[in-house]
Amino acid sequence: MSNIEPNLIAASSFAIILYVGALWLAFRFQEKPHDLPINLALILVGSCVGWLAGILVTPYEGQQDQFSKYAAGVGLFVSGYLVSKVDAAIVHVLKPEVLFTPMVGFRVLLTIGSIALALVLASSIRFYSHTCVQSVNKASDVMENKIKSECKRIILILDKNA
Repeated sequence: MSNIEPNLIAASSFAIILYVGALWLAFRFQEKPHDLPINLALILVGSCVGWLAGILVTPYEGQQDQFSKYAAGVGLFVSGYLVSKVDAAIVHVLKPEVLFTPMVGFRVLLTIGSIALALVLASSIRFYSHTCVQSVNKASDVMENKIKSECKRIILILDKNA
């Protein structure tokens, strides 16, 4: 467990605690029976969007060009097609008389919070786990070089004694 980055454990633990809180609120904040499935769906959709964003903002070495193309494509889709199709819904939801009703306000905050949590969690996992893997690989290379040099030294000693 010593190879696990403490920051990764802290970020993951904090995100899990916040997700549990969001789930608790989703169960508690219902006016009608169909509100719970909608709340849970918004957590799920927000988490998926945030996870995708977290992956796109933390490419591994050699993936920067590929990911920038993906990000450009996603940005084009969201800014062009998706916004034009849901523009009327966004305008309606953002009206103060709608947005500041308890259920709509809660759902907007729940979705934004789920996106933010998943983004932080995904980017933390990708960043810190990649850093940890790089450290292990470097340590492995160092050990391999030490073993090779020790084997060469033993072979030289054996050749001298033979």
